[in-house]
Amino acid sequence: MQPTITNHIDIRDNRRGEPRAFIAGTRLRVQDVVNLYERQDMTAEEIAREYPHVGLAQIHASLAYYFENQGEIQAAIKSDREFAESMKTQLDTSSRMDADSDSVSS
Repeated sequence: MQPTITNHIDIRDNRRGEPRAFIAGTRLRVQDVVNLYERQDMTAEEIAREYPHVGLAQIHASLAYYFENQGEIQAAIKSDREFAESMKTQLDTSSRMDADSDSVSS
């Protein structure tokens, strides 16, 4: 018999090809649940109400997975945060370049 956690958690690649833990059958990542739980101070029940397509057992399984794999999930959170910051910087730089070229052509 498989442990319950593995029945609720899938490891799939994100768009950058990096493995991420997802609640099985959904696009909700374990790290998203962790963010709601730790940073938003939501209970498992509140998270389940926020995502009605996800059952309470799935939320608890994702938190259990996190507590068993904190290093992996924290590294994923850090990697995604750094990626988001680099994209923001690129967009800001691109926007400034576009604004500069608009003012030069005017």
